[in-house]
Amino acid sequence: IEVGMCGEMAGEIMYLPLLLGFGLDELSMHPFAIPYIKKMVRKSSMDVVEKMSDDILRCTSTMEVKALLAEQLTRWYPYEVEISKLREGQRPC
Repeated sequence: IEVGMCGEMAGEIMYLPLLLGFGLDELSMHPFAIPYIKKMVRKSSMDVVEKMSDDILRCTSTMEVKALLAEQLTRWYPYEVEISKLREGQRPC
């Protein structure tokens, strides 16, 4: 069964590894997000995103989820995290 998502969440860098890890195989998003998301998909390892998704499901609070996402994204997608910060108007670290 194919599983897809249409909308803003599909084009968010922060959520892409989770969506892939949860088994989504089709994403529809704003055209602006396509190059960044495509690059992340190509860079992703199914073992990594599945483990990340499993770890997220074990979290018991929103704060835990956000902390784990921040840690994992910075580890596996450092360039994309910096680009995301620039898009949001934040200063990169």
